[in-house]
Amino acid sequence: MRRVWTIGYEGHSPESLVGRLREPGIERLVDIRELPLSRKAGFSKRALALGLASAGIEYSHMRALGTPRAVRHAYKATGDHAAFRKAYLAHVKEHRAAVEELERLASAERCALMCVERDPATCHRTVLGALLATRGWEVVEL
Repeated sequence: MRRVWTIGYEGHSPESLVGRLREPGIERLVDIRELPLSRKAGFSKRALALGLASAGIEYSHMRALGTPRAVRHAYKATGDHAAFRKAYLAHVKEHRAAVEELERLASAERCALMCVERDPATCHRTVLGALLATRGWEVVEL
């Protein structure tokens, strides 16, 4: 079975994130934040890519798989997780090429999908993972 991992960086330092990625032998981190920026040192796109490269892990940013701003703001305003899941899934279905590119990468290398949230139950990576599972992927939360 094809496998992909997911992780949120909340609660991690760049070093602990790398350590967690090394455990299952992750070769590529796929950043699925719409905007790969962070107030937390080491987690903005350039710094993250450099830190991962020094650890021998490739970095890719897939903006199309991030949660659109309007969906994020609606979720923050209402807390309606069912509406969030539905809106994010509709967004992802409009970006089939990005999902196919992700599958291509994950077929070639051990990939982990990363966003910020510590709790996968409240995160878009779980919605994306569920979609991947319907396409024959095993999804493992780190």
